[in-house]
Amino acid sequence: MELWLAICMILYFMFALIPLFGQVPVLIVMIRSKLILESSNANLIIGMISGDFLICCAILWQGALIFIDSPTGDPFFTKGQCLLMEAPNIGGMVISQIFTLSLAVDRMNALRDPIAYYKRQHKEPFKTALYWWSAGGILAVATAIMPHIANDVSTVIHYTDPTWPTWFRDYWMILSIIVSALVLLAYLLVIFFSRKKSGTLTDNENNWAKERRIAREKLITKTVMSVLVVYILFWGLPSLVYNVGVIFDVNLGSTFGLLMMFGSVLCSCGNIAILLMKQDIRAEVKSLQVVVLIATIRSKLIRESGSAYLIIGIISGDFLVCCSVLWQGALLFIDSPTGDLFLTKGQCLLMEAPNFLGVVFSQIATLSLAVDRMNTFRDPVGYYKKEHFQSALYWLSAGGILALATAAMPHIANDTSTVIHCTDPTWPTWFRRYWLGFSIIVSALVLLVYLLVIIFSRKKSGTVGEVEDRRRNERRITREKMVTKTVVRVLLVYILFWGLPSVVYNVVVTFDANLGSRFGLLMMFGSVLCSCGNIAILLMRKDMRAEVKLVLGCCCCQQQGSHSMIAPAPQNAAADATRIDP
Repeated sequence: MELWLAICMILYFMFALIPLFGQVPVLIVMIRSKLILESSNANLIIGMISGDFLICCAILWQGALIFIDSPTGDPFFTKGQCLLMEAPNIGGMVISQIFTLSLAVDRMNALRDPIAYYKRQHKEPFKTALYWWSAGGILAVATAIMPHIANDVSTVIHYTDPTWPTWFRDYWMILSIIVSALVLLAYLLVIFFSRKKSGTLTDNENNWAKERRIAREKLITKTVMSVLVVYILFWGLPSLVYNVGVIFDVNLGSTFGLLMMFGSVLCSCGNIAILLMKQDIRAEVKSLQVVVLIATIRSKLIRESGSAYLIIGIISGDFLVCCSVLWQGALLFIDSPTGDLFLTKGQCLLMEAPNFLGVVFSQIATLSLAVDRMNTFRDPVGYYKKEHFQSALYWLSAGGILALATAAMPHIANDTSTVIHCTDPTWPTWFRRYWLGFSIIVSALVLLVYLLVIIFSRKKSGTVGEVEDRRRNERRITREKMVTKTVVRVLLVYILFWGLPSVVYNVVVTFDANLGSRFGLLMMFGSVLCSCGNIAILLMRKDMRAEVKLVLGCCCCQQQGSHSMIAPAPQNAAADATRIDP
C-alpha cells in the first residue's frame, strides 16, 4: 500500500469516528423527546443524521476490511465485493443529500407562508416527512443497486481501482449537480424571504416583538450561513472536482473517490456541530446517559458503592471483547475472491490482540470484585473505612498490565511473517500452556472467593447477638438473600459462559492444537455471552435500574418534574413555617 494512501485511510478512518460520538446521542435525543419531535423539521433532521450515520458506519466498515490487508500489502477483491462495500456509503450520501434539500425547502416554506406552514405541521406533522423519507429511501436503494447493472462483477481488481461503469459516473454527476444546485437555491430563498418579511413589518410592532424578530433573524442567518459554508466546503467542492474529472474523462481511481468520501465525512461532522448549536438539542444531549457504564461513572450514589470502580473495569473489559468480536467479524465477512482469507501470522495475532486485552482485563476485574465482596463480610468495619478508589486503582492497573503483556506474548518466539489461513493456529506451544495455566488459576480463584463470600455470609448470620431488634433482623435477612442471589447468578454466568468453554478449549488444544480455531470460536462466543450475563446482573441492581430508567425516561417528564419541584416551593415553605411556629 502506498504511503499517501495509507495516511489518507487512517485520517479517513479517524474522522469517521468523530461524528459518531455526536450522531448517536443526538439521534436518541431526537427520537425519544416529545418536545423536539413537535418541532416542524425534527423528522427531517433525523433523516439527515441517519444518512450521515450510515456514511460513517460504511467508512468504518471499509476501513476495517482494508486496514489489515493481505500478506502482499495489496488486497484484491471481486468488483462485486467492492461495490457491496461501497453500497452503504452511496446510500448514506444520497439520503443525507435528499434530507439536506428537504430541510432547505422546509425552512423556505416556513418563511414564505408561516401561517399555512404551522397549520399544516400541527395538523399532519409526519406527512411531509414521510414523503421525503419515502423518496430518499427509494432513491438511495436504487442508486446503491445501479452500479451492479451492466457491470462485470466477477472481475478481480485491486480495492483502489475504479468500480463504477461509465454510465453510472455520468448519472452520479447529474444527480450531485441537480441536488447541490437545488440546496443552494433553497437556502438563498430562505435568506431572501427572511429579508423580505423583515421589510414588510407593520408600524404597530412593539419593542418586545421587534427584539424577538431581530433575534430570530440573526439566528436564521447564522444557521443558514453555517449550513452553506459546511455544504459548499465539504460537499460542493469535492463533488465539483469529481464531476470535472468525469467530464474530462480522467482516470478517477481512488484519489477523487477518497476526496469526495472524506468530504462527506467532514460534512457529517459539520452537520452535527450545527445541530448542537441549537439550545434545546444541546440541553438534551447534556442530560443524556445511554449506557450502564456512563450511568455508573456519573452517578454519585453508585460511585459511593465500594465496588463501583471494579464494575466499571468489568464492563470495560466486556466492551472491549464485544468490539473485538465485531472487528474480526467485519474482517472475515467479506473475504478474498477465492473464498479463503490468507494473512500473515502477525496480522492474525494483531486481530486477536483486542480480544486478549478484553478477556484478561474482564477476568481480573471479576476476581477483584469477588475479593471485594468477600472483604465486606470478613471485616465490614475495616472495609467501609478503606479507601476504595486506591484499591480499585491497584486492581485495574494490575489487570491492564497483565492484559497488555498477554496480548504481546504470542508475538515472542513466533514466526509472524508466515502466511497462514485465517483459521490456522497462531499461538506458539509455550503460550498455549501459559493460557491454560492462566485460565485455570483465575477461574479457580474466582470460584473459591465467591464460595468464601457465601461462607462468611452464613457465618455472620450465625453470630448475630440477641440484642438485635426485629427491624435490623429483617434488613439482615433481606441483605443475605440478595447477596446469595447475586453470588449464585454470577457463578452460574461465569461457569456456564466462561468456565465450561475455557475447559473444553484447553482440553482440546492440549491433545490437538489444530482444533484450536474451532474451539476458540466456542470460547469467544462464551465470552460474549458472559458479557451479556454481566450486564443483566448489573441491571438487577435497584440503583443501576433507577439510573437507566432516568436515562431512558422521557425528557418532557424530566422537565415537568423540574418545574413541579420549583412551583410548590412557597407552599412547602409556608407549611414548614406553620409547623415551626404554630
